[in-house]
Amino acid sequence: MKIGFVTQPGHAVLPAAGSIEIWADNVARRLAPRHAVTVYASGAPSQPATDSRNGITYRLISHQSSATLLRLLRVAWRVLPPTRPFFASTLHPRRYWIDVAKEARRQDDEVVHVFNYSQALPVLRRFTDAKLVLHMHCEWLTQLDERMIDKRLRHADLIVGCSDYITDKIRLRFPQHATRCMTIYNGVDTDAPPARTEEATSAIQFLNVGRVSPEKGLHVLLDALEDVIRSHPRLELTILGEESPVPYEFAVKISSDDLVKDLGRFYGGSYLQRLRDQMSPELAERVTFVDRVPHEQTRQYYSDADVFVFPSIFEAFPIPPIEAMSAGVPVIASKAGGVVESVVDGRTGLLVERDDPAGLAQAIRRLVEDPETRRSFGAAGRARAVELYAWPRIVEDVEEAFSSLVQARGRP
Repeated sequence: MKIGFVTQPGHAVLPAAGSIEIWADNVARRLAPRHAVTVYASGAPSQPATDSRNGITYRLISHQSSATLLRLLRVAWRVLPPTRPFFASTLHPRRYWIDVAKEARRQDDEVVHVFNYSQALPVLRRFTDAKLVLHMHCEWLTQLDERMIDKRLRHADLIVGCSDYITDKIRLRFPQHATRCMTIYNGVDTDAPPARTEEATSAIQFLNVGRVSPEKGLHVLLDALEDVIRSHPRLELTILGEESPVPYEFAVKISSDDLVKDLGRFYGGSYLQRLRDQMSPELAERVTFVDRVPHEQTRQYYSDADVFVFPSIFEAFPIPPIEAMSAGVPVIASKAGGVVESVVDGRTGLLVERDDPAGLAQAIRRLVEDPETRRSFGAAGRARAVELYAWPRIVEDVEEAFSSLVQARGRP
């Protein structure tokens, strides 16, 4: 097959930076030995338009627009309802979609796979007869204007959710498209994790990995830890990730969830600084912030952790909890979206309600006090990650879905 993966505009792929780009990289590399794979991505004017590595062809699209024009367009879009934001319009960024579509036609791609941006579908359909796959890693299809989204989904041959949470919501809102929906989970490297580092201290090492952003619930975690350290002072937390808040209009503004809407109070300043200001001196001594590191280096952080904690307010299907499980680390997480599909409460970790510092503190105390449960959860999580989320299994699902689409095209 000739397969094209269209990554999100403005996101780096060489090397892959965000979770979606990491997904595309892992799947593309494993498909490349058997198929002709092209990755379409944003490129700076100084970059060459074409690159090849790991058997993959990269087409880097330069699509910079006038900053003044973009500001004017964003202002103009404010008169529309929040469910029709500029980022979801066909003008964002129109040049990128058109150039990608033209390249896909030149490559004679049989399947073109797009992440999140439904406005790409009608543009791609105009230029190519490839089978079109829309892969959702967020809730936009069920948050944005229903009529607008419905028109775009008519061009999709397959609609993929990264979790049943996402897929089921799409099916419920758009029953006319339900038969073309399926779930393909995010994947994880399940190679044997590195040996745990022997520490001289007896402190329990907690870890959080991800963007430092309000929806990740780090303010809830710090509130919980203020309570816990009174009785368990030998506890340390590493927060690994750069400050990169999800844009307000991408999530908070379009959500109908009260807990998500409440996150608006964290916008207008540095969320990271608010977290630092929130901590007592006693807690600040126990918390370390580490800026983002290359993805492969995160393995050592998981290896050094005793407990992984992930108190998000909303999620589609996050990768860090399954990375922790793959490393044999027990997980404490909130019941946010697709998280409940990966973390099994009472077997691979503990689930707590969202935005519940007291409940989170109780779960933390339980694992601090019970090393045998930590070991049991870690082993069960490792087994679950290997069984369900290993990249070869994910790639098998992708390959089977794409093959079915191509074969269907050839049927009379």
